[in-house]
Amino acid sequence: MKTFIAGMLTLALCTWLTSKYFAWYAPVFPAILIGYVMNWKSGKAFLSGFLAGFLLYSIVSFIIDVSNHHILSTRIGQLFSGISGIVLILFTGIIGGILVGSSAAVGAALKHFIHSKR
Repeated sequence: MKTFIAGMLTLALCTWLTSKYFAWYAPVFPAILIGYVMNWKSGKAFLSGFLAGFLLYSIVSFIIDVSNHHILSTRIGQLFSGISGIVLILFTGIIGGILVGSSAAVGAALKHFIHSKR
């Protein structure tokens, strides 16, 4: 359980740092690396990455939404049949969770693939 939480926090920190300073797809690379380094199976790696990505992307989206007084989320929500800003924040979190989770699972599967060939 400690490695799961530590890995999840490491994934969240590396995802935040890379997405802050690099392109939108940059969090994929540290997630693959952390998924490779941690001794997880693919399912556990995906779950850890999904939770880290979901929480991080949701929190960052919420902070951005509050800082601009919900103006942008309201306008984008109107484009998508009038959905609320909270639904957009949750949708952003799900997309981020899938991105980071699948990248961590790829790293874990890559480690399994490389070490099974030996």
